[in-house]
Amino acid sequence: LVDTALQLLKLNHQQLECERFCQLLYSPYWHNNHQLQHTISLAERSQLEYRLRNLQQRQLRTAQLRQIADKLSQRLAEDETAATQDYTWLGQRIMDFYYALPPQPGKQSAKAWAQLFIAQLQSLGWPGQRRLDSNEYQQLSQFYALFEELSSLDNCAQPLSLADALSHLSALAHKRHYQAKTPDCPITIVGSLEAAGLDFDYCWVLGMQQNNWPPAPAPNPLIPIELQRDKQMPHASAERELGFAQSLTASYLSCAPLVVLSYARMEGDQELQPSPLVKHLEPISPAELFHHSPACALENYRQALYQSRQLCWVDNRYGPGLSAAERQLGGSGVLKQQALCPFNAFAQYRLGAGSWPEPQLGLSPLERGNILHLALELFWQQCKDQAGLLALEDFELETQLEQVGQSAIDEVLSKRFDLGPGFRNIELARLLPILNAWMAEEMQRPAFKVLAIEQSQSLALGPLNLQLRLDRLDEYSDAQGQTQQLLIDYKTGQCSSQSWLGPRTEEPQLPLYSLANHNVNAIAFGQLNASFTGFIGFAAGREPAPGIDSLDNKKATDLLNKQWPGAPYQEDCGEQNWSELQQQWQQELLQLAERYDQGDASLDFKNRLAQEYSADLKGLQRLAEHSQKQTYWQANPGAEPNLSFEF
Repeated sequence: LVDTALQLLKLNHQQLECERFCQLLYSPYWHNNHQLQHTISLAERSQLEYRLRNLQQRQLRTAQLRQIADKLSQRLAEDETAATQDYTWLGQRIMDFYYALPPQPGKQSAKAWAQLFIAQLQSLGWPGQRRLDSNEYQQLSQFYALFEELSSLDNCAQPLSLADALSHLSALAHKRHYQAKTPDCPITIVGSLEAAGLDFDYCWVLGMQQNNWPPAPAPNPLIPIELQRDKQMPHASAERELGFAQSLTASYLSCAPLVVLSYARMEGDQELQPSPLVKHLEPISPAELFHHSPACALENYRQALYQSRQLCWVDNRYGPGLSAAERQLGGSGVLKQQALCPFNAFAQYRLGAGSWPEPQLGLSPLERGNILHLALELFWQQCKDQAGLLALEDFELETQLEQVGQSAIDEVLSKRFDLGPGFRNIELARLLPILNAWMAEEMQRPAFKVLAIEQSQSLALGPLNLQLRLDRLDEYSDAQGQTQQLLIDYKTGQCSSQSWLGPRTEEPQLPLYSLANHNVNAIAFGQLNASFTGFIGFAAGREPAPGIDSLDNKKATDLLNKQWPGAPYQEDCGEQNWSELQQQWQQELLQLAERYDQGDASLDFKNRLAQEYSADLKGLQRLAEHSQKQTYWQANPGAEPNLSFEF
């Protein structure tokens, strides 16, 4: 309860620890309403946590928190069901917290700050509306006493700033010794001094490591050291602490028939040893100590129950089919996940399952990819074709790339207040060599012009209506002078043209684009990273860029025939091969779309990598149970799905 109050008051700082605040969201000691409103509040807290974690920042600006919480509250308040409730939203509570601050805080008396802090905590609903138990009520009373102690600083201190007032309150709370008034109970936890002279049935003494017992001397800095040693004052010398520790240890060893003394084995990376005062005692392992404990008997009973279990297998290989509205949602990612594992597609796109965003040191891969995409988009908006690119002098190209790179970084990182100018300059220095290497590849191509950049498009594929967004569409001329079109998908990671081939197409994005644009005669990944920069793809006829294989040559036709055995791919038949390839894509992707529409949720990974890359869904996949179920279904092919049997 007290820790929650101190953490809430840290909202007065300009920055917060994201992880700590996300944990604080679920504390029962603030913004806790009656049953119906608490349910709504829990949903709001979960959504707020997701939005904060999605920033992928370890530190949050309080201005960001206020903005996100306020927008979320407004959106939830517009919901018809929620709007009928008499409810104060979490975002409004946070805004009320800041409204309690004076317009210009400056310096105030300690009493004024104490009154302000109490008002702020009350605006957040602290300590909650549920009934406090005896221990919590005592904590609350002691904490209010701290505010009186803070107010007393006015007798000996100048007016305090907000930061100083919070620091003093936190220091007072950490110095206050708290011992709850509780009735007699079977287990008592006491300090080292309180235990001296008491008798117990069993006694366990913790912290008996060499760096903790005997304690290190800590003489009072305001009293002469010789006087402290002469009067044998507490903590005055190592000799005094050793003698005191020896007497306490002897007292512990005689306070109960069974006494256990334990020590920590590790402190960080440092390995610890037992104190010399207890090293002569016979050691015992935790396994021996707990061998006959009630906990061990309970675990044995649980294991016996587990071994005698009866399982009822349920056929969950299919979920409900898509509704009419759901058929209008999704893009190429739906089919990609359906190809890699139907269950993952169902879990992510139908159930909304996914992993929490992790905070990043610096930029996330997604942010780096967005910067690169935006920089290339800005460049080709200014330079419409290859002729314009070739017309630029070297220094002009360098200047233009630096400008678009800086603009892309500023736009993508507009809300990343934790990354200053120095970091952005480092990111620009990393980005420019990649852009320069890419432009060198573009200069080696036959003449082309850019037709579209970041263009959205719809495609009806069987029951699904997919929303697509292409990175870039180019126009070029083949060997006969006929106009051809090339689709380009920028990739900052590793990629391969084989991901378009074979059953269950792994990368359906460009094949889908080619089906939506009948004039397209070539597709290519544009790989841009520090290890490789260039094109990877296929073309019906003339190669539109180095690295894009023509379907006329033997290398490409051999690869196609290997991935789809028996397919009629022949050398020197580029246009026909391209037509056959599109028909194959149409068949494969249509099958994926239909299975997704039917609710296919089978746990069927395409390959080992597909399983490894979906480790964040492992808790939902339940692979161990799946393997047992597969064994049962194979042994009992005609069994009913709900058949019970002894396992």
